[in-house]
Amino acid sequence: GGAAISTVFLAGLQATVRTQNSTHLTVESPTGTGAGNVTVVADNGGFAVLENAWEFSFIATVSPQSGQQGTYVTISGSGLNMGFAQLSRVTLGGVQADLLVGNSSSTQVVVRARSGDAIAQANPSNLGDVVLTSQSGTSVTKSVIWSYRRDTSIQSVLPPQGQEGTLVTLSGSNFFGTGSAVASVTLNGVPVDQILSATDTGIVVRAANASAGVGQVEVTANTGEFAVAAWNYLPRSVIHAVSLPTGQLGTEVEIYGSNLLGGGQFIDQVVLAGTNATIVDFNDTVIRVIAQQGTPGQGNVYVHANTGAFALLVDGWFLLEQGQVSAVTPAAGQNGTVVTINGTALRGGGNVVVRVTLDGEDAQLLSENDTTVVVRAGPKATASTGNVVLVADTGATVTGQGRWSYLLPGQVSNIVPSAGQVGTVVTILGTQLLGGGVDPVRVALAGVPVRRVVSANDTQLVVECVASLPTTGAAEIVADTGAYVSGGAFTFLPAGEIQQVAPLAGQVGTAVNITGTNLLGGDTVLRTVWLGGFPATIAFAPDTVVRVV
Repeated sequence: GGAAISTVFLAGLQATVRTQNSTHLTVESPTGTGAGNVTVVADNGGFAVLENAWEFSFIATVSPQSGQQGTYVTISGSGLNMGFAQLSRVTLGGVQADLLVGNSSSTQVVVRARSGDAIAQANPSNLGDVVLTSQSGTSVTKSVIWSYRRDTSIQSVLPPQGQEGTLVTLSGSNFFGTGSAVASVTLNGVPVDQILSATDTGIVVRAANASAGVGQVEVTANTGEFAVAAWNYLPRSVIHAVSLPTGQLGTEVEIYGSNLLGGGQFIDQVVLAGTNATIVDFNDTVIRVIAQQGTPGQGNVYVHANTGAFALLVDGWFLLEQGQVSAVTPAAGQNGTVVTINGTALRGGGNVVVRVTLDGEDAQLLSENDTTVVVRAGPKATASTGNVVLVADTGATVTGQGRWSYLLPGQVSNIVPSAGQVGTVVTILGTQLLGGGVDPVRVALAGVPVRRVVSANDTQLVVECVASLPTTGAAEIVADTGAYVSGGAFTFLPAGEIQQVAPLAGQVGTAVNITGTNLLGGDTVLRTVWLGGFPATIAFAPDTVVRVV
């Protein structure tokens, strides 16, 4: 029944009445804490009470009290919503923060800070107020409680593009924000396959599988701070085919595909059926490798770039059993020796053997198949033992470890006499004349095969000459193994010719003069003269006139 409201109490503290009518009052709250009744007192002393209808808004704590873009901030106290379901605005150090829907109550409000990087840069020791504003415009403040730190910054992304498996290194600052770890990294919105390492200034991640496209990398700390930078997902590396689906040690394989480098600079690993191959050369569409030996069987072709990008061809390669050398006959020899190599899979999965080396020296290929290869040894100046290596048209290699020994090369040291003609008996002296063989199968003097071999061993051959036009050349010996020895010099003289015999008849004691050319046949002494089938006594014997009795 009074004429006006004289006093209003909020939780026991007097408020200031600003406006009033019979149905509505506007008051200004005093500063206070706690909760209680709303009491309205009229000028005639009458009053009305609304129990537990008022709670003073009060910010008790702000955690954390410093942060940067993305920091989640929890504001605790009482009456924080100021009677509304949701606040209208929250500022941290004068910068509006993002209200998180569903994270606001009368006792706790959670917001996410926006960037205050300019403030922190201008004044690293900055301090500002935390202000909560209600839907009606009323507010509650916690003064000088909040400071801004520099924002998380991504300064470099290497590489700036890639695909599944690419190792990406992020360099920057404040990656942990106000927290202690990186919570997530996304590339074009796709969570990375793995965070391999993370510090406050550097992060290494492995990219997950994702569609090609232009986007960004985003780093988020466990307290909400984040930063973004540009990132492109490239089309995936794809292996389309291999040049040879099977092979063994040494097989040369070309791998065809697209985007094989995956944005990287080079290929650092290729695996064929579980065994690392030797990389010869590469580009974005073709990689050439040499297979190594491993466990035989079917397996994948795997290509790995230096960035971590990879491609896989499932069951794209079959590793064959390695070829084996079972026998080498003979096991020793020298230049020209014909060598038979027996074994299994000597072509190494290829079509033909194209090269053979004996102790590192190229041999002449005479015949080949998958179980038998015949070659002729090339020259070598020293005695040594080494491997027999067969190379197929695919590059596959089959090796007989320590299967071949080179003997010292045969040497012709002297030829006695060094000149002669038909019938001359010549002795060839030297070492290793049979080259590891047993018998000579061909002997020639100055390119002319001899009439016969009288005797032969490794240091001496005795032969008889056939008729030949005058010529000079080396002695050549080919043994039954094919070993070849050449050296020295032998001259075929013009054939001796008897031009006159005087007298043409006689008896015992008759002196007979025999006249002609080259009667000594290159020798210095005439050893025998026969007249009518009987030996005669030689009186004197120059090269053109012989007198006998």
